[in-house]
Amino acid sequence: MSWFRRGAVAVFVLSALGACGDDEAPAAPGRPVAAGAGYAAPPLPLGVEPALGGGVLVRGRAAPEARIRALTTAGSAYGATAAASGAFVLELPASPAPRLIALSAQEKGRSVHGEGWLFVPPDAPGRGVVLNPGAAATPLAGAGLIAAVDYDAGGGAAVAGLAAPRAAVKVWIDGAEAAEGFTDETGAYGLRAEGRVPPGDHEVRVQAGERSAAVRVRLAAAAPGEQFMASRDPLGWRVGWRTPGGGAQTTVVLSADARP
Repeated sequence: MSWFRRGAVAVFVLSALGACGDDEAPAAPGRPVAAGAGYAAPPLPLGVEPALGGGVLVRGRAAPEARIRALTTAGSAYGATAAASGAFVLELPASPAPRLIALSAQEKGRSVHGEGWLFVPPDAPGRGVVLNPGAAATPLAGAGLIAAVDYDAGGGAAVAGLAAPRAAVKVWIDGAEAAEGFTDETGAYGLRAEGRVPPGDHEVRVQAGERSAAVRVRLAAAAPGEQFMASRDPLGWRVGWRTPGGGAQTTVVLSADARP
């Protein structure tokens, strides 16, 4: 049975970071915490870009002057301090391997974990996405109209990308309408396909306003032997990862724009 669902919200962090001690519910992926909510704002990655010297810059937003920490699946940790505006820039060294990164922020003695995992492809860091358990990935600045396709062994599937703000979006799979909705104020969308999508090759087409794009993607869910594994795919990268409940999710991350 598929565990993809509408509006799925879950905190997914590296076990090395430990569980969040707060009882308050986390914010939805890709959304800032409302002012006065009574808990610290989680760090929100907004974009990834190459740095001079071959490293990677992760730009984002958190509570003003919060201390930001990034922990990779390899156990490497990096830090930065948010400005008074809440903007932060994390610099990571160059890596030939794809990375999953868990973000956390400490402010006024309280620590809060970011939503999901930040996936950074080594050959196209600007096409990084946030992986969300049971939901579509969150595209970041620089993403294409189709940024990622998520699926699981139960036939659940979701599509995410970036278009104009508040644009109407429709998704077709193999010529049949599968989902519709709207982009948010940043232009991002993440839509779950209605019904079960069986394993195999499928054409995914997206229309957002005047823009359209299509990709042919292979859905072949397989539980990763480890917490995280990534391999090259004709579209970019195929990421297999385990969810907090012990299930497996696969995300195909596009390294380039899909064809119109």
